[in-house]
Amino acid sequence: MVSGSLLQSQLCQSSAGPAADTGAMAASGGQSEAVAELAKPSTWLDAGAQVFYSFSLGFGGLISFSGYNSVHNNCEQDAVIISVINGFTSVFAAIVVYTIIGFRAIDRFDSCLTWELKELV
Repeated sequence: MVSGSLLQSQLCQSSAGPAADTGAMAASGGQSEAVAELAKPSTWLDAGAQVFYSFSLGFGGLISFSGYNSVHNNCEQDAVIISVINGFTSVFAAIVVYTIIGFRAIDRFDSCLTWELKELV
């Protein structure tokens, strides 16, 4: 719950700044290069590896917690719920990160432009 609140507060703060929409548009894959990247099999292999890291399947975290389930627990339903929540959190975190990147990029550009104008004058 804490991480969700932290993401929401970061989204509110970053979306209030200038050029947050530019960062969000970059996250949505508006460029043709991003669409071409999705056609590569290596991209999907990397995404699959990230899912294993995200679920901590290689470290046995979910396996050890599953020992505490009752005998009549619906494991399929739990797997779907965890997958949906994990996917939503990943997309939401990506939007937050890209709005911050868009804000920082425009902020750095403006400060660099201001500095260059002062040097020229």
